[in-house]
Amino acid sequence: MSKLPDCQTLAALVSNVTRTMCDVTFVPGDAMERGESICRQMVMIPLLGDPNIVVVVASDTRGSRALGAAFFGKKPAEVTQPMVDDAIAELLNMVAAQISNALGAKHQLGLPSRTTLPEIVAGGGLRLDDAALLHSEGAIDLGLWILESPAESAKKADVGGFRSLLRKMSPR
Repeated sequence: MSKLPDCQTLAALVSNVTRTMCDVTFVPGDAMERGESICRQMVMIPLLGDPNIVVVVASDTRGSRALGAAFFGKKPAEVTQPMVDDAIAELLNMVAAQISNALGAKHQLGLPSRTTLPEIVAGGGLRLDDAALLHSEGAIDLGLWILESPAESAKKADVGGFRSLLRKMSPR
C-alpha cells in the first residue's frame, strides 16, 4: 500500500512550490500518457527513507527553456543550459522537500541527476504502474513522476541502490 498522498494532493503540494517559483501549476496526469516523457530530458532526485521515493522531471527543450526563463526572469532565448540545469535542480529539491514534509518522514535527499527510464527501473526496482504522474498547466510543459518503493525492497536489492545509480550516472 502506498504511503504517498493521492495524485490530487501531490499536485497541490507541488503547485504550492511551482506557483511561486515560476507561475506553473500541476494536475494529475493521464496514466495512458506516461510514454510521452520517455523521449524527453529526464532528471531525477532520490529520497532515501521509508518509503524510498524518486521524483523525476521530464521536459522537452522548449519546456526546459521556459522553466529556466521563468525561474531567472529572462526570455527563453537568453537562457543557457547551465541555467536550465539549475532551475530543474532547484525545482526537484523543493518538490522533494514538500513530499518528505507531507509524509512526516525523514528522508536523505540525493543529488539531482540526468536519467532515463531504463536507469530508473534498474536503479531501484520501482513499479511504474504505481507512480503518480503530474502534468503542468499553462505555457511551461513539464511532466513530473513521483515513484515509490518500500524501504525493504531497497535493502533486498542493494541498500545503496539509488546511490550506486547516482555514481553510475555522475561524471568522474
